[in-house]
Amino acid sequence: MQLAIICVIHISTAGRIFRRAFGTIFLCAILAGYEYMHLFRETFLLFLLNMLDAMLTLVWVRSGTATEANKLMAHLLDIGDFTFLAAKVGVGIIMAAVMLRFGYKPIAKPLMTVALTVYIGLMGIHFVTGLSAFGLISESFIHETGQWARSFVALIVS
Repeated sequence: MQLAIICVIHISTAGRIFRRAFGTIFLCAILAGYEYMHLFRETFLLFLLNMLDAMLTLVWVRSGTATEANKLMAHLLDIGDFTFLAAKVGVGIIMAAVMLRFGYKPIAKPLMTVALTVYIGLMGIHFVTGLSAFGLISESFIHETGQWARSFVALIVS
């Protein structure tokens, strides 16, 4: 039986991660055998998007540009940056381990597609937040876009 060893993410200190744009975050996957390579690239991309989401969330929340929509994560942000980051990294590690181990199952690929779609959409929200923070788009544009999005979702749901 071959085993997959997933190296833990190395973070020098939480403060350094945010003083330097990307810090020293590494995801190592030492895989013994091809059978655990299913969805490796997709899993790695999802993990990177998760980390980018965490960093951008800290930037927007601490600068007062945005608030955290997730109540649990907002509470962790109130406790501290390191607690928030530890929770995000922990969820990312668990997700990566599960996807690397069970990526060969038929349900894994559709679930990964949904997760990547959600995170890419979330990166779009971060992008618009950044444009708004730098004054490149108006608040009325954001409001109108939000109204359109709500109407679109209501149309799909009903």
